[in-house]
Amino acid sequence: MIDAGGEAKSWRLAARRLLCVFYGAAAALTLDEFALWLNLRDVYWAREGRASLDAVVLFAAFLLVGITGAPLWRGIVREFRRS
Repeated sequence: MIDAGGEAKSWRLAARRLLCVFYGAAAALTLDEFALWLNLRDVYWAREGRASLDAVVLFAAFLLVGITGAPLWRGIVREFRRS
């Protein structure tokens, strides 16, 4: 089992990094084929293919908000736990 917190042993750290690589690869493949899934035909270079680019930008924006807003999210969670 991969431990989400606490002390990281070398095999757990390696497992976490491997899991991150797999997640990143899966996200990249999913976002790259997004337009193909919507239209079920090859529209990569057509106007409809822009949906893939839009999905990548939206995903990057959510990722950036999650990373840069981490202190805010932790503070909100702490406030709700105190209540």
